[in-house]
Amino acid sequence: MCRGECAYCGKETVYYDSQTEDVCEECVERLRQLPLGKSCTDCKYLLRCSSFFGILKPSRLCDFYPSRFTPSTPEKEETKENEKEWI
Repeated sequence: MCRGECAYCGKETVYYDSQTEDVCEECVERLRQLPLGKSCTDCKYLLRCSSFFGILKPSRLCDFYPSRFTPSTPEKEETKENEKEWI
């Protein structure tokens, strides 16, 4: 374990050698939060996370740090995009 300053807020923090950057627990929590009004069920990676982490209920925090939240697109739009690629 090492000591250093948080890369985001400057607060002194303890971190592990394996971390790529010094980040305090409060900033990690903030960086994992999803956009307002969104939950993991609104993310296009829901199935992947469900298989990795066994998500049972919607959450407002991403299990990844930093958050990898990507809004899912409606199926109709996806179909149109795929059709364009094949034409």
